[in-house]
Amino acid sequence: MLQRKPKYQGALVPGVASVQFLQVSAGAFLGGAVEGVVRAEFDKPTKVRDITLTLTGSEHSQTTVQAGKNSETITQVSPFLQQAVSLRERIPFQDPEHATPGTYDLPFKFPLPVVAPPTLATSIEDQDFGHIDHVRDGMYVDYALEIKVDVPLWIDPLRRHRFPVYPPVRVLGGMPEARTSSGPDRAGLQVAPLDGNAPWIFPGKPCSILYNVQNPSGKTLKGLTARLVRDVSYVCRGRSCASQQIFGNFFAPFQGNAPSFQGRLDLMVPNDAGMVNPGSGQLFRCTWSMEFDLGVEWGFDAKVKVPLTPPVVQVPVPTASPPPPYA
Repeated sequence: MLQRKPKYQGALVPGVASVQFLQVSAGAFLGGAVEGVVRAEFDKPTKVRDITLTLTGSEHSQTTVQAGKNSETITQVSPFLQQAVSLRERIPFQDPEHATPGTYDLPFKFPLPVVAPPTLATSIEDQDFGHIDHVRDGMYVDYALEIKVDVPLWIDPLRRHRFPVYPPVRVLGGMPEARTSSGPDRAGLQVAPLDGNAPWIFPGKPCSILYNVQNPSGKTLKGLTARLVRDVSYVCRGRSCASQQIFGNFFAPFQGNAPSFQGRLDLMVPNDAGMVNPGSGQLFRCTWSMEFDLGVEWGFDAKVKVPLTPPVVQVPVPTASPPPPYA
């Protein structure tokens, strides 16, 4: 009678084989490659059908729906990348079926597509420790490597490794030429990029914005605050969801109740893993905007949300691109 394989996805199969990743790239760029070394160990002659290394890229969405005292977790997965290679021929066999006992380090290199969504996460994922997959509510675009040894009639050793993937040029977008909005007490705000020829906003790079605040009612103003806002809308099996995250908090103080305030607001844009390029996939849409908050001493603050213009094809490349964040 055939022995049923247990549902076990650990790296070690006691007394038979183990597998693990060594020296894997901490991250990669679209159009580049992910590389590293796979180590396979056999402590005795082991019947091996195949050793498969797989690269996957997927969009995941998950949401929990509450109905009274009961809750239901809804998930959806949309894969956009899958490449697999066999490493079986790269280890010695003492006969056609049984791998020779020993430790074998197997280098690998996978090219990544030029056009694909970069890594995206709307909330922090639990660590998978190599074999446990758990996704919290939210939207995720992730890339993963998986190494699996197919041992007939026994437990298949398996190891999984996630890694971030970034576009070659990370750019959130550009400020529009100008934007004016009226708030309470007829307060008005106009903003524009300092350099009209280079309005692009890059993670890890400084940028400056000119502002012009009109204060016709003579209110005492506290200052102008600017924030970068990422909005992600996504679907999960027909249910629409949304997530918003704020990056950075930049402040220009005002003094008094002058009829107008003009100046320059300098921003050091964070180099955060969540600052991904705007774009869309099968399940999600990611956009960026800048939110301005005009603080009023006695009265209601005036808020203005300015969408960033989408990056064009010929985005100027920074002379010294910051490394992607591998936190």
